[in-house]
Amino acid sequence: MLGRVLIVDDEVANVELLARRLEAIGCQTETTSSGETAISLARTEQPDLILLDVMMPGIDGWETCRRLKAQAETSGIPVIFVTARDRSEDVSKGFEAGGVDYIAKPIEPMELAARVRSAIFTKRLQDDLRKANADLQRMEQARKELVGMLGHDIRNLANSVVAFMQLVRMGQLVPGRPEFDELLRLSESNISELLRMVNALLDVYKMEEGKLEAMPQVIALAALAERSIAQVAPEALAKGVEVTSALPKGVTVFVDDGLIVRVFTNLLANAVKHTPSGGRVRIESARDESLEGSIVVRIEDTGPGIATEDAPHIFDRFYQGHGRSRGGTGLGLAFCKLAVELHGGTISVVNPGKTGAIVRFTLPAAERAAAAA
Repeated sequence: MLGRVLIVDDEVANVELLARRLEAIGCQTETTSSGETAISLARTEQPDLILLDVMMPGIDGWETCRRLKAQAETSGIPVIFVTARDRSEDVSKGFEAGGVDYIAKPIEPMELAARVRSAIFTKRLQDDLRKANADLQRMEQARKELVGMLGHDIRNLANSVVAFMQLVRMGQLVPGRPEFDELLRLSESNISELLRMVNALLDVYKMEEGKLEAMPQVIALAALAERSIAQVAPEALAKGVEVTSALPKGVTVFVDDGLIVRVFTNLLANAVKHTPSGGRVRIESARDESLEGSIVVRIEDTGPGIATEDAPHIFDRFYQGHGRSRGGTGLGLAFCKLAVELHGGTISVVNPGKTGAIVRFTLPAAERAAAAA
């Protein structure tokens, strides 16, 4: 379908003629005979184009166009005047009212088709530009918020480490005291979180610019998970969260081990962060017959889960969820998505809106590399 066109004319013969010719070039049409009805239909139906007569009972075409352009929900719909009033002052008045083009009666079929196609194509380009601009504005706002959050998070994490070191330097905290080991683990956890924040920030930008490439090799999936579990162990221990892996030893994947260890680490750290003390985080895998040559990995926690409205966006750069406690940069999960997709896989939340989040992602099995070779 080329597009949806609203025809506004009080002459039934003109309406039927326009409708036939537009449908012949692939347009879907809707018709009305008054400006008032046209404004209402434009608001509810959101056509791609309006063909508007000038001389009509009630409000004329020029006034109809002015009212359409004055309303936010209809201002972006292009209007082409179709009328016998083709004097220069009439044409000028139509453009001043907000029209984008003018077709004089009697109508030439080829001219009608060309002007309609051009107007619809231009509108779609403008719609794309508006969407891109809105996305950029949201991204810029998120970037500004990120700068503030990064400064706040880095300061808090660093302050706790500095406070620990000062207590040790002043002799108020010495090895052997019960709180020494606890604060040492907390400091190690905070430094690990700082490194993850910085690495995620750098790698997300590298990936988006195409500067970070995967160097895949055949490696045991369980070995990757064990490396990640070791990295989040201080945080999990400090919080009292058990992290386990049920990955079978014999499963191998064809991946860049550094990138995928980071994926596991980011997902595990996020799960630990949102799991209450005494909870569990578990890694498991399976084969999906519908995904030939892929291994499915699932990371489950016993936290509050991920809200339905957050699930489609948690892997977006800078996104801050509403369902779980806010915090972090919103870059770690964005990195996970980019890294998984770099390996030809997908990542998603399995159970949005339910207790105990389950994140699922796919990785290429080692057999796929052998088959490709």
